[in-house]
Amino acid sequence: MTTTGSDERSPLSDATDAILAARAADGDVRAFEVIVRRHGPLMRAYATRILGSTSDSDDVVQETFITAWERLPELQDPAATKAWLMRITSRKAIDRIRARRQDQPLADWDVAAPESESPHHQAEAASQRERLTRALGTLSESQRECWTLREIGGHSYAEIAEELDVPPSTVRGLLARARQKLMQEMEEWR
Repeated sequence: MTTTGSDERSPLSDATDAILAARAADGDVRAFEVIVRRHGPLMRAYATRILGSTSDSDDVVQETFITAWERLPELQDPAATKAWLMRITSRKAIDRIRARRQDQPLADWDVAAPESESPHHQAEAASQRERLTRALGTLSESQRECWTLREIGGHSYAEIAEELDVPPSTVRGLLARARQKLMQEMEEWR
């Protein structure tokens, strides 16, 4: 093992997102690589939850990092790098879902249930996913972003407020309206 590689990597690995983002915005590729290693797995898991497909989520994460690299100089608060990346991931995943709807019927991209589940369960799960996708489409963009960040991303109200640059009370209101609308839309599945 060479000490040069680990010595150079160690200070960057321990650096805050703010330092890494600022260095990456100045063209430091190694700083950006640390950001990718640090946040890539969470972004991939988040995209997979939204899309239901690891191949699509890999593409979304790659597109997110390309966009991030190009737009890093525009990042107002380098300390909010994770939130910024998650927001880009969310938008890219939703764009991917919209593109699917235009290109393919929903059945072509549904993730198959494990074989141990009955055909009845598979049909019911597909119907629920289709209904949820349609129900999410009825929400306003801000409600959908709040709901996705909270329910799929697991973000706190404060994190969502920071990411969307709105007060926490607005987040509570958006989530309440989104949940109410989704409950109405999904009533038959209760």
